[in-house]
Amino acid sequence: MGRLLIVDDDQDTRALVAMALGQHGVAGTGGFDVVEAGTLADGFAAALGVNVLVVDAHLPDGSGLSLAEHLRGVSPDARIVVLSGAVDVAEAAKKIGADEFLLKPVSIGRLKSAVGSSTPAG
Repeated sequence: MGRLLIVDDDQDTRALVAMALGQHGVAGTGGFDVVEAGTLADGFAAALGVNVLVVDAHLPDGSGLSLAEHLRGVSPDARIVVLSGAVDVAEAAKKIGADEFLLKPVSIGRLKSAVGSSTPAG
């Protein structure tokens, strides 16, 4: 089973993303073990063994892009999806190796498409 890490400071957003991906068969018992974090520090602590990262670019304790860049360095095959309400983050997300950039508010269909191409390892 693979690991899906969702890092966003908004608890409702984390819950919605986890529920939506689970409902579409991307996460949950048959696919990914879903881990949620509300801060950059908690995201770094939970990043070991992550196959898919969905991260907000703007967190209260730093930039989610730093977590994305770190994960890309230690897990080159991990799928990285960056979320942001600011369109100017898109170029920076691509520069650090993010696979997808999604502008908030993001539709469930686009999120599913961005994450759904990943297959759980193990």
